[in-house]
Amino acid sequence: MSFKRNNIQEFIEDKCGCSDLTKWGSYQQNLIQLNLTSEDITLVNGYRTLDAISYWLKALCSYSQGLHGMYKGFSAWSIVKLYYSIFYCLRCELLLNSYLLVRNSALFKLNIKTDTQFSKYNSGKARGDHQLTIKLYSDLVANGTISDVTSSNTIDDDSPYTWMLKQRERVNYQMQNFPDPDIDPLLVKTVDAMHDSKLEELLNQMTNSSDNVMLFDKDYSMVAIPSYKLKLLHHELVTQNCDLTTSDIELTHIRSILQSVGLSNSFCDSLTR
Repeated sequence: MSFKRNNIQEFIEDKCGCSDLTKWGSYQQNLIQLNLTSEDITLVNGYRTLDAISYWLKALCSYSQGLHGMYKGFSAWSIVKLYYSIFYCLRCELLLNSYLLVRNSALFKLNIKTDTQFSKYNSGKARGDHQLTIKLYSDLVANGTISDVTSSNTIDDDSPYTWMLKQRERVNYQMQNFPDPDIDPLLVKTVDAMHDSKLEELLNQMTNSSDNVMLFDKDYSMVAIPSYKLKLLHHELVTQNCDLTTSDIELTHIRSILQSVGLSNSFCDSLTR
């Protein structure tokens, strides 16, 4: 099956001279030695925007499907989708903060504002795209490069993103049986609000509270964190003049899913327009 991959990954593979993806692992030295020209950086900046929008759409789609699954009683897979929404949010935010990521066995990073060469990310014990993304994002928050309210507290002594990853792993790998049709305890209060036609009121409390306390409350965190991050990401995409109109077909579909769980046009606008 043929499919389109990230623009930046494909561009860098081509710049390194790799025309056969199965041999990409042997091009690691080419990647380390690659020095982007000013023309390359202009091209990559355009690809950075396209990839950021792509991750944002994946985050929105995962989020809307997670809410819809909760509404229909499929809470196990809703947890997985809500986690994936956060993973895609973090990848989008890294791009919006000028960080390009390329995989070649290890993870290589480049800040397009300051660098012309990729460097291997020293990831410690982190492995796989998910752990690496969370670790890199957390490192950038810790050194002040990225500002992030969600990283200002912990849940069960983990960063909120690591905690969400563990919930996804709990569902995928640790449950003998999914709880459905019973609702997972992490989602009960949100599902109750859905059934009382108060979902939008609850989501507004999650995202507009001045103390952000619901981000770190396990009764709400699984839904509150992606809800909060998606509103911030939408604002940042608009601020950076990213053209979201090219995604009208996808956004219309996402809006229809959000509306099916009782969310208003104005709430949908805060995430998609």
